Amino acid sequence: MFSGFPTSAEITITGTGFHDNHTMNSVMIGGVACATNSSNSTQIVCRVGDGPTGTFPVVVNVAGLGFAENINNSMTFTYQFSIQSMTPETVSLGGEIL
Repeated sequence: MFSGFPTSAEITITGTGFHDNHTMNSVMIGGVACATNSSNSTQIVCRVGDGPTGTFPVVVNVAGLGFAENINNSMTFTYQFSIQSMTPETVSLGGEIL
């Protein structure tokens, strides 16, 4: 399980049967592409895209072989976002800052 990584972070997925050419492996997290940067037969390194807040299964598709097994969706990624502040906090209907 990957958790708490900011979007655009690189993650490493470990398994077996991946393609040595990273362009032949595709990774999706919650319907959002994780851009592959490198791979070998046991690892894929990809850059996490911007996704919705929540926890989602990691889906790996190897061209010509199909989807990698993710038993019970046990490999997941959690997008964590929070709002820290906002300014201005109040404006008038005309757009003036109060």
